Amino acid sequence: MSEHDPTRGLWFSFHVNEEEFIAFVSAEALKNCFNASGEGERHLLRAYTENQSRIDAIARQRFMTGAPRPIRLSISDFL
Repeated sequence: MSEHDPTRGLWFSFHVNEEEFIAFVSAEALKNCFNASGEGERHLLRAYTENQSRIDAIARQRFMTGAPRPIRLSISDFL
């Protein structure tokens, strides 16, 4: 798989007004913006966990501005 494969990443949930929604953050974003040390799920999950509040906040912001669901976050959302 290519390093920029848009299907690689993590699915996670975030909350808006006590409702749960599903979102996706790309492996590329986790590696380049949050310093995931590898491609494996363990590395991606660690980068997500360490930066969960920021990633969740961006997902909520995208949701509130009408982005289609499920919310998909890429590297451009964190630049």
